[in-house]
Amino acid sequence: MKKKKRQKRVKRSKFPHTEIVYWSSLLVILVCNLLISLALIPFILFFSDQSMLLIIISLALTLGSIFTFFIHHIQSLELHHHIFGALILTVVAVLNVSLMASLSNSLNTVLQLHQEINPFSLGFLYGLFFLFPYCVYHGYRYLKSK
Repeated sequence: MKKKKRQKRVKRSKFPHTEIVYWSSLLVILVCNLLISLALIPFILFFSDQSMLLIIISLALTLGSIFTFFIHHIQSLELHHHIFGALILTVVAVLNVSLMASLSNSLNTVLQLHQEINPFSLGFLYGLFFLFPYCVYHGYRYLKSK
C-alpha cells in the first residue's frame, strides 16, 4: 500500500513546475486579453463595422491559437486543467471585450460619433473566435485517433 502511494508521489513530482507554468501561462493570456480589450477601443470608435469585426476576429483567433499552443504543450496536464483554462479565459475575454465596447459606446456619446455597437454581441463574437482554435485542435485529435 505504501509503495503505491510512494509511486504516485514520485510519478506526480516528475514535472514539478507544470502547475507553475500552467498558472503563469493563464495569467499571461489573461493580461494579454485585457491589453487587447483596451487596444480595441480606438478600433471600435473610428473604424467601420466590417473593418472592426475583421480586426476583432483576427485578434481573437491569434490569442486563441496562442492559448491552445500553451495549454497543449505543457506536459502532464489533466482534463480538468484544459476545461478550466478554456472556460475561465473565454469568460474573462468575453467580459473584457464587452466592457470595452460599453466604454467605447460611452465615448461615442461624448465625442458625438454616432457609431454604437452591441457590447454583448461583440464579446460573444470575440469569445467564439477565441475558442475556435481550441475546438479545431481537439476535433483534429479526435478524428486522428479514430
